[in-house]
Amino acid sequence: MQRSTRVRTLRAVCLATMVAVGFVVMPASQAVIPGVTVSHRCATGAETTNFVVITNNTATQATGAIFGEPNAVPAGTYSVPPNNTASFPIPLSFAVARVTSTAGDSDFAILVGCSTPGSTTTTSATTTTTIPTTTTTAVGATTTTLATTTTLATTTTTTTVPPAGPKQDRPLVVRGDTWFLRNSQTSGNADTTFLYGNPSGDIPITGDWDGNGSVTPGLVRNGTWFLRNANSAGVADVSFVYGNPGDVAIAGDWDGNGTVTPGVVRNSTWYLRNSNTQGVADITFIYGNPTDIPVVGDWDSSGSSTPGVVRSGTWYIRNSNTQGAADGNFNYGNSGDRALPGDWDGNDSETPGVVRGNTWYLRNSNTSGVADVTFNYGNAGDKPLTWRP
Repeated sequence: MQRSTRVRTLRAVCLATMVAVGFVVMPASQAVIPGVTVSHRCATGAETTNFVVITNNTATQATGAIFGEPNAVPAGTYSVPPNNTASFPIPLSFAVARVTSTAGDSDFAILVGCSTPGSTTTTSATTTTTIPTTTTTAVGATTTTLATTTTLATTTTTTTVPPAGPKQDRPLVVRGDTWFLRNSQTSGNADTTFLYGNPSGDIPITGDWDGNGSVTPGLVRNGTWFLRNANSAGVADVSFVYGNPGDVAIAGDWDGNGTVTPGVVRNSTWYLRNSNTQGVADITFIYGNPTDIPVVGDWDSSGSSTPGVVRSGTWYIRNSNTQGAADGNFNYGNSGDRALPGDWDGNDSETPGVVRGNTWYLRNSNTSGVADVTFNYGNAGDKPLTWRP
């Protein structure tokens, strides 16, 4: 068999093995296949964290560069000391890793994880490490060098991934131009306080504007949006014009790409945009009545934010950004309460909350019933919102 045919056959067998186990293991040697790139996508999109596990089996340093798609994780190099294994969490549902090690080393990297909060994911991987060797044969006065490839015995590695940290939404209130953030769904004083915006006229709003997993402040001032990527005082990182003065400003991840972008509701027409830039709406539809209170949430854990309205204590939620009837409705809260949906238990689904005076009533399912969590925070008249570190 010619060398090229043997190499193609070997690569096909390795690829078939990698597909069968559900994720990909990188060939160890840069000399075999330089610049190898592999990827892994979580199955449902509802998981919270990927892990890259890099194992360095010898004294040679192994390094891996981990990237996010679409570029939410900064490109960087992650080094593993000799004879060690290290795992690196990535807060994305999709990631790409590149690992480089020395020829003849048996280092490898695995994209594993997709763990959910409060659980442990154990992933078993069958790994095949390919090492290049050279065979030299002397025939008379002529020396012939043949490049061959040796495949080591298959090994099985089990990696236990620690559960992702809690991703519950936390309470905050805005009073004038002062933001008061608390780290838990309990009564007490603010853990973080900072100034942002003007004391009057600004509409405070929050969102994960840069797709890094944190929910940070934003302001809407006469149709101009001022977004900041840190929970601290400072100038806006992004500003643009979207909507008209008098529109109801909303924000959500309309296309499920991990970034929250603007929307406005004008009477009962929703205008949604998929980037934090000035421009026309990417999605437009009618939902609810002009006097309803618009709310936004990922009601079904699909990864995308979709519309809801609250009408006299009744919530009408829809699972797509289209015109049509509600997919679910239930009673929660009273007329006059401030409706505030959030992911209160960190399960990647928004559920209802209401603020009455300074008392917060949070429920962990999209059904009628009593609150699962109740606490006092802020003053009556404050603007209640949610945040996440």
